[in-house]
Amino acid sequence: QRFKMKRSFSRLLLLPPAFVLAACGAAATLSPEGETPRLSDRLSEAVWYAERGDHPGLASAADGILLEDSSFHGGSIAVLPPGDDSTYVNGAFTINVPDRDDVKLSAKVGLPSGATGTVLFSAFVQDGADFPKLAEVAASADGQLDEFSVDLSQFRGRGVLLILAVSSPDQSPLTTSAFWV
Repeated sequence: QRFKMKRSFSRLLLLPPAFVLAACGAAATLSPEGETPRLSDRLSEAVWYAERGDHPGLASAADGILLEDSSFHGGSIAVLPPGDDSTYVNGAFTINVPDRDDVKLSAKVGLPSGATGTVLFSAFVQDGADFPKLAEVAASADGQLDEFSVDLSQFRGRGVLLILAVSSPDQSPLTTSAFWV
């Protein structure tokens, strides 16, 4: 499945080559063991957007938020509902994938305590003019966080545009916060 862009990428392509990818949140790690830089530490370097345009307030570093598994996870990325009829929120990060055979983006994904419904978590990478979907997880308000893992080895040694996406599974407006932990 290919990612359909509903906006120009002219602004996204101007992102600075920012960092080496290892992980999303506090619990996410680079495989094999090694440094664990977090995307949550790089939120200000990403472009966050929904159907109605760019807005850095669509995501924030989350600490002290009770999640559906009754725990608090520091260093998480909280993706906030846009407050309009947008069905998705995407974050675009320019990353340098380490030149290794076993590079993975690993995280847990889920909803805040008390949330209802299901949210889709996806990851895409710009590969030339295409944006192939690398992974997707449907996270339901079921009292537990879901595992999210993407093998990035095919992009080793390259700078890529990584897009973390949160969307409504039925094209209805996104109404709940979602967390990359």
